[in-house]
Amino acid sequence: MKYDPKEEILVLQTIKILGQATSEEIEEYLKLKFEHEVGSETLERIVKRWEKRNVITSCIFQNARVYSLMDIPWLGRLQMMQVTGIPDMEAKKLLGELEEQAKLQSAVGGKGPLYTDYVSLKCVFETLDDVAGGDLGPKERFLLFPKDRNGKPYIKPNWMRAFLRDNVRLINESSLFDYVAMSPGRFLEEPKLVVKKARVKEGHCDYETVPPGSKFEMTMRFPLKGFQNLRSVEDVKNFFSLVAEAPISGIGAHSSNFGGRIALIDIRGDQTGLAGTI
Repeated sequence: MKYDPKEEILVLQTIKILGQATSEEIEEYLKLKFEHEVGSETLERIVKRWEKRNVITSCIFQNARVYSLMDIPWLGRLQMMQVTGIPDMEAKKLLGELEEQAKLQSAVGGKGPLYTDYVSLKCVFETLDDVAGGDLGPKERFLLFPKDRNGKPYIKPNWMRAFLRDNVRLINESSLFDYVAMSPGRFLEEPKLVVKKARVKEGHCDYETVPPGSKFEMTMRFPLKGFQNLRSVEDVKNFFSLVAEAPISGIGAHSSNFGGRIALIDIRGDQTGLAGTI
């Protein structure tokens, strides 16, 4: 592929303008706004090269890969209407300066804690499917929903941790679950537990389940500095909105059978004022 500095700047500027875009959206914008056509293979090479330099990041959203720029100070004189007219040497110089900015930010990012700026959020979730318990019951093949010392059903923090571990791959943040703190989930109204059967490897088991429509609250603390695709309370909302419809895995025991999907229905800052109601 022939190296074309102007084309690379056009691609980067297009992603900057769109904020987040698929390959098809980038190609369409380049053609409509810059009157420049770029082949799919060439676009992929450009995007992959700048991903390697930590200038572009990507994630899967609604079954499509979308691209966005990393948080790097943009060159002020790179204006949309001037891009196509800059000389090749100037384009090369701009690209070189952008690479230096990326290297500088990477070096600075290595000093001090990587994950910081924690925000404490009170999150209210609603179950969309049955959520099954997995605690040992009074007899074999009978699994109970977890209960606190007062005998009230609750959501275990490790359930939510496993939920994050399995689903953060959808936003390309594999280490997210290691840095989120959470409390047990307390139901707003005590749900009526229903015993349901499910096939297992040998025969079947009885599970105590919480029905769809049950609401519970958890305090969750997210670091808003350190991740590429989770930098604001709005990003937290978007993540849970994404996994509500089609998660890789739900919460609770045997979620592959029962579903275990949950939806975030309310989120508020805990003495921070950072978040509002959904």
